[in-house]
Parts: sequence; structure tokens; C-alpha cells
Amino acid sequence: MSTGTSSLADVAAALDGGDRLAVLAASWDAFDAGQQVADAVAWQPGYDELQVLAAAEAATAGRALLPLPAGRPVALLDHEAALPECVGVLEKAGRCLAALAEGGGEDAEALRAAAARAVGAARCLRTARAA
Repeated sequence: MSTGTSSLADVAAALDGGDRLAVLAASWDAFDAGQQVADAVAWQPGYDELQVLAAAEAATAGRALLPLPAGRPVALLDHEAALPECVGVLEKAGRCLAALAEGGGEDAEALRAAAARAVGAARCLRTARAA
């Protein structure tokens, strides 16, 4: 796995670690999980397809802003059940990426953009359940 993680809980823990490379890899995994969840529930009854597709787009765009980590991303078995936890991990990734951006550096703007995409993907997934 890219962060040595096997679950969303492991991704969340890696985000808390504070190590820059681990946070970037865990954020990549969070985006990938968001895309997996969005793709899996997009056409299932009870979901707003536009919100889910917007979440997938934001996750894909955010992931593209980060360096490709080594290894393989987290594989989710039950995407629908993982949705709430995925929202939380994306929100946490957004906060962590924003904190890294505050440190400055040549990638600060890309990190701010990735943070915004994480927050956007989380918001879309949170509201994807059709009323």
C-alpha cells in the first residue's frame, strides 16, 4: 500500500502522523478511496448522481495534484458502508494538506488546491444520499 495502510482508519492514522511524506501518501489514498466510493455508488438507487460524480471529479483532481506514492492504495470491500468514514478521512486530508501548505514551499499552491478538492469531495459525498 502506498502508506502502508489497509483501511480508512489506517489512512486517518497516517494523516495524524505529521510526517510530510506520510501525509501526502495518506492524502493520495484518501482521494483514491473517495473516488472508489463515488464510482461504486454513482448509479445505485438512493444517491444523487450529480453529487456523486462531482465528488469523483474532485477526488480525481485532488489526487492528480499530489505525488504518486509507492505501493497500492486501500482496497475497499463495501463502498457504501465506507462512505461516512471516507467523508471524514477526506475532511482530515483537507485539513492536513492545508496545514502543509501553510508551511510554504514551492508546492504550497498545489497543496492548497488539493486541500480544497478534498473538502469539496467530502462535501459532495456527505450530501450524495438522495432525500
